Amino acid sequence: MLLILRLGAVSFRQTPSDFRLRIRQLLPTSARDTARNSFGLAAVATLLFCALVPCPAQAAINPDIVKGSYFFVQHARSLGLGVQFPPTQGFGAVTFRDTDFTFRVQANNGRTSSGSGSYQIKEDSRIWAGSQSNAFFGIANGLVAFDGSLIAGGQSGEAGQSDNAVFFFAIRGPSGAVGTSDLRGTYSFVQTATSSNGDALSYFVSLGKMTFDGAGNISFTHSVSDMARRSENSGVATYTLDPGGSGTLSAGTARLAIGLSADKNVFIASTINNPSSVSMLIGVRDAPGVVPAATRFFGSYALLRLGPDFSPEDLTTDGPYFGLGDITSDGVASTDGEILERFPYPIGEIYGLPFSRTYTVSTSGRVEIRARDSGKVLTGYLTGSSGDSFVGAVLNSPTDHGIGIAFRTGPFIGNSAVVDAAEYRVPVAPGSIVSIFGVGLGPWKGLAVGFQPGTSKLRTEAGAVSLSVNGIPCPLYYVSFRQINCQMPFEVGGQPRVSLTARFAGVTSPIEFARIAPVAPGLFQGAIVNAVTNRLITQAVPARPGDYLVFYMTGLGVVEGGTVTGQAATGPQKALAAFRAQVNFREVAVDYAGLTPGFVGLYQVNIRLPNHTPPGSATFSFGWRDDSAIGVSANVPVGN
Repeated sequence: MLLILRLGAVSFRQTPSDFRLRIRQLLPTSARDTARNSFGLAAVATLLFCALVPCPAQAAINPDIVKGSYFFVQHARSLGLGVQFPPTQGFGAVTFRDTDFTFRVQANNGRTSSGSGSYQIKEDSRIWAGSQSNAFFGIANGLVAFDGSLIAGGQSGEAGQSDNAVFFFAIRGPSGAVGTSDLRGTYSFVQTATSSNGDALSYFVSLGKMTFDGAGNISFTHSVSDMARRSENSGVATYTLDPGGSGTLSAGTARLAIGLSADKNVFIASTINNPSSVSMLIGVRDAPGVVPAATRFFGSYALLRLGPDFSPEDLTTDGPYFGLGDITSDGVASTDGEILERFPYPIGEIYGLPFSRTYTVSTSGRVEIRARDSGKVLTGYLTGSSGDSFVGAVLNSPTDHGIGIAFRTGPFIGNSAVVDAAEYRVPVAPGSIVSIFGVGLGPWKGLAVGFQPGTSKLRTEAGAVSLSVNGIPCPLYYVSFRQINCQMPFEVGGQPRVSLTARFAGVTSPIEFARIAPVAPGLFQGAIVNAVTNRLITQAVPARPGDYLVFYMTGLGVVEGGTVTGQAATGPQKALAAFRAQVNFREVAVDYAGLTPGFVGLYQVNIRLPNHTPPGSATFSFGWRDDSAIGVSANVPVGN
């Protein structure tokens, strides 16, 4: 049954609340499904409660977050015609400025090089960096930690007939002077090492605990796997740290360069004195006390993977692999996301692979991430007070001995990425429905939010996601990894600019800003409806002269009588802005311009198609009388 709203002498149909709730439960998931839907408001609901097509040019994170100086380790493995070459490795320092960087790196053979290059943050918020110098291996598809403290990347590709996997991991260096005494406490660490003896290569990985005493002494225990066997070992080493945060780590005859992060929570180390044997360590400080198993490893992470993968049945697929991607973890038992992974030669492509794994967390912080298909287990430790990092290694596979590192990457709100949900334009108006793009904003699998139980008011928190504008909670329509649809609070009226923060899994994003205007109309192009039949206007079902049409919009500003942010309109409320409309560039009367009953932040404009309108396509244009510009327009199919 349809509810009829009488506005003057003309009837306009709207969907009653019980049908609107049913729409939310049976949301179409693609634009094609939307086009098939015969109910105009169902089409609008689909747009609001499902992911809109992202606006890539407005999704990039603020580049200022990566400016500064970092220590880094880089590691390259290659395979040519089925032959594994010894890895090359380096430890260095890099400083990122506006669009360029300088670096200095020491290779595992002791050679030191320096140079410069350029970098950019692409529309998908990934960082790319390259140099003319072969000493800097480069970054492709790099990901940045939520606070700019870590950068992970690398690249994969073919060089002649070689298959390459490059690993890059950087930590922000200290801003003030430090010393040996600043590196103290217990760190979980992962290590990958390779040694060569003629044409033979030996690989192993290890996972363990390393304790620094602040006086230059180290004790460690670790599980070591070389695929053929697994053993438990312990030992001692020594270290020094200079005022800049770098130094040396010595264990027997091995000598590694070491660097400490600005927050003293991460260290990296790399061999610098042996051309035939390389070792790389990454360690993260342990959290004190017992780990709450169900509340850790929750949120948005980057996952970086490196290792050789050997398949005895098919030697053509032997070789190094490199993988990097976005995942979200539910804090309970599963992770989802997408990994960009380079398959070994001869495939020679980078693929986006869905990542879906189950995991368990013990009270000691030990994690096991299990592949659903191969049975491989990435065993490691969560670190930090809220599970901000993870280090792990594959210790149970006879064909794989890779390592894995995960760290929080979000939430980030994109730079200039707050736009109206209808046409992706700025500025936005108070009370309007907006789309916010970024990275790590919510769970990988999107979530439609809906009303609070027993009310007609949208929730302001769902799936551990919330959004604030000038400290005001925003009513949510939809949350996902890269997008949030919500209502801009009416309370921001009169302000030219507002600040926004997103929060996901207990982590708050850096502040971003959005431009505000009193009126900023956006038209939902796929939701123009015949007011009498309630059917969408399409080429197959065109409008006819004399028809009354409903155009669904957002951004028409404040309304008569006022309204509460997040509360569905209970009846027609006209917009205070005096709207005007044109059909084929001739002024026509606007019968109603205001809120759509039963929805939050959704407006409609009702117009009668003039009797003299010729068949074909009619151009509808909308604006408001306080501005000479026409705000939005639409081409509407017209029949005889």
